Amino acid sequence: MSDSEYTLKEETTLPASLSLPAYVPLLREHEREFDLQFRRDSTAVIFQQQLKQVRDMADHYIRYILSNPHLDFSESVLEKYLVSLEDLNKVERETRKLEKVRELPNVQEAMSAQRRELNLASLLEFQKIDAPQLPDVIRQEFDNLILTAPATNQAYSKFLKDALFVIKHPEETIPDENANDDDDELNISGGKVSLKDAITLNYYEKPVRSNSCGHTYEESSIRAHLATKNTCPISGCNATISPNSLKPDRLMLMRIRAATRMERHNNRNLETVV
Repeated sequence: MSDSEYTLKEETTLPASLSLPAYVPLLREHEREFDLQFRRDSTAVIFQQQLKQVRDMADHYIRYILSNPHLDFSESVLEKYLVSLEDLNKVERETRKLEKVRELPNVQEAMSAQRRELNLASLLEFQKIDAPQLPDVIRQEFDNLILTAPATNQAYSKFLKDALFVIKHPEETIPDENANDDDDELNISGGKVSLKDAITLNYYEKPVRSNSCGHTYEESSIRAHLATKNTCPISGCNATISPNSLKPDRLMLMRIRAATRMERHNNRNLETVV
């Protein structure tokens, strides 16, 4: 072996007592991947697209069933849309938490330490560092952070929950834990939700709901009423309403469809008994 070969081997031989420090920085490619995956603009676009897709599919299904009188709603289909939406809401919420965690001082400090390269020259410095690893810092801050803002599509998730409830119980009021802006706290008699218009006493065909007071009416009758008055016609309600405050009441339509299905089913059972 030549002197040059012996010298090279001697210079590259590591000490027998060498050991890695407790604090080891992430590989640069992992740090870049972390920044890329949880950058606000990229994650926002991804969730907006996925959430919109689920909502559009659910809306299309509901409109399709309501526009075809001979069809009934499937609980399993609505449940699948609800589960998909809630899963996306959960991931979106956790991602928003992670975005906020990245801005916290402890995490920023830990990320700065990660940018130092670990080599033989810096080994002693790293062995003196008494600090938690970046993943541990992120995990701790993530667990401690509480978001006050609701998920982006929380209201639509509640609407799907209400829809599932009314197709099972078409004449019952929606429990408080499921109540939302599309709820039907209206025209209740004897603990039941009336499926008839309070003005004409006929079953709803095109129900609309007032944003002002939450009551539901048949569209033609309430518009005729508003031609001469601007107050809610429901007894005991003095809310001021206008044509602009009315919107289609899809939950009432779903109630009527479910009630019709149940009545048809009961009639078949009676015919079978007879």
